Amino acid sequence: MCGICGIYNFDKSNINLENLTNINNNLYKRGPDSGGIYANKFIGLGNRRLKIIDFEGGDQPFYSEDKNLVLVFNGEIFNYVELKEDLKKKGFNFKTNSDTEVILIMYQAYGNKMLEKINGMFAFSIWDHKQEKLLIARDRIGIKPLYYSLKNNQIIFSSTLNSILKTQKNKKDIDIESILYYSFLGYIPAPKTIWKNFHKLEPGHYIEIKNKKFNINKYWNLEIKINENITNKNKNIYFDELKDLILDSNKIQSRSDAKIGVFLSGGLDSTSVSYTHLTLPTKRIV
Repeated sequence: MCGICGIYNFDKSNINLENLTNINNNLYKRGPDSGGIYANKFIGLGNRRLKIIDFEGGDQPFYSEDKNLVLVFNGEIFNYVELKEDLKKKGFNFKTNSDTEVILIMYQAYGNKMLEKINGMFAFSIWDHKQEKLLIARDRIGIKPLYYSLKNNQIIFSSTLNSILKTQKNKKDIDIESILYYSFLGYIPAPKTIWKNFHKLEPGHYIEIKNKKFNINKYWNLEIKINENITNKNKNIYFDELKDLILDSNKIQSRSDAKIGVFLSGGLDSTSVSYTHLTLPTKRIV
């Protein structure tokens, strides 16, 4: 799973390193293999890692060669191999085989626009020291979690809500509107949480903090297109297209230095994924 966290003080006062360490320690179950912290005056980032790709080269926080950029990352970038080849053609060099390094160099090449090119499940944060800019991003459909608290001239963020709550000495107030959402929907939609002043970063969004300004931006939106031209005569074309999409999805999501397992419930979706997965030449456990 992995987990990330961070603290940024808008008034540029020194962060509470003990708080950051405690938040990161509370993410241990998400990433028992390794962990680390970056702290520099008013900014701090933490990571706990579960090793999936490049066991030795992907430990975090991950730094650019000139130490200007710092990255903490939770997730997987499915198309990192293709992105890496594109970046090599542009003259970038790599020192690891990890998708973590690909994210950092994608930022160097494209800035925030990198988010439009990445295919994956992720929550990550990049600190750009020269620009004094903090980027916090979540994947398109919100597979990976990201919570944050914005108060007292400070932002605290983490992969889990509970890890942030444990650092809060003030009384926590339940959000009544969130209770109503849960009663009617069975869940609490982003950006709300059960607590006031604690939020989820919405899927397909990123936070940018620069010049003490806090902004949330959307970089992706699901487009639903209804094709009224499908008939019995041409439906096989769409079946073939769907099959190719499932095969491609399986292929790029099965890139791993660890063994792969399949959870099969017997429904249409898991059966389709399992069947196509078994046709791929990958390490697997069934």
